[in-house]
Amino acid sequence: MTRDEFASLVTHELRNPLNAMTGWLHLLSADPAPRTESAQRALAGLRRALDQQLALIDTLGRVLRLIEGERVRNGEPVELGGLLEACAEVLGPTARSAGREVRIEQAGGPSRIEGDRGALLEALRTLGTYAIRHGVPGAPLVLGLGVAGEARVVRVGIDEGRDGGLSIWNGFGSGGRLSLDLLHAMLTAEAHGARVGPSGEGRVGDVLLIRFDSGAASAADSAPATDPLRA
Repeated sequence: MTRDEFASLVTHELRNPLNAMTGWLHLLSADPAPRTESAQRALAGLRRALDQQLALIDTLGRVLRLIEGERVRNGEPVELGGLLEACAEVLGPTARSAGREVRIEQAGGPSRIEGDRGALLEALRTLGTYAIRHGVPGAPLVLGLGVAGEARVVRVGIDEGRDGGLSIWNGFGSGGRLSLDLLHAMLTAEAHGARVGPSGEGRVGDVLLIRFDSGAASAADSAPATDPLRA
């Protein structure tokens, strides 16, 4: 309860001055007096900056609530293959604008976990968007699903071939710093009983693996106990 109260207090205090700035900007924008082109660009830039800041505050509140590592409760069955297909559809326009395609690689039969489908989809969208922006130009984004022992493994990364390159994990490990959006995505996965890490030792060419443990995964469907995603 203390953590939730702190998150609410921090986000409320940060929002107060921004709400005032938004009001003054609206008042200034409503002035019918002619403006120079530079003044119009300045107003548009201020609007974008305010929107970004408000979005960051929302994300900060969610991160503060997740940071203690609590598991998602009262979840619903989520079929991971269908989740990846939905993510590929959401990421399609972003990938195409970057000259990429999105591929889905799935091994074994249906894999289900208990969780919040909307939250997981948003987390995967964030991770996939990051990979699209920072991976090798033109290489496809690969969303993979496999099995390692009793764990379901989701792979997010750019297919960079044997030469490797800037991988999504290398971006995460840059100076030990994460953006709030990336931190929120990783904490969301961990709140669903997942372990998030690189496919190897965190070196160039590694991709991101999200391993859902046996407590999160449903045992209703059997699949080969191999991990094709580490290749």
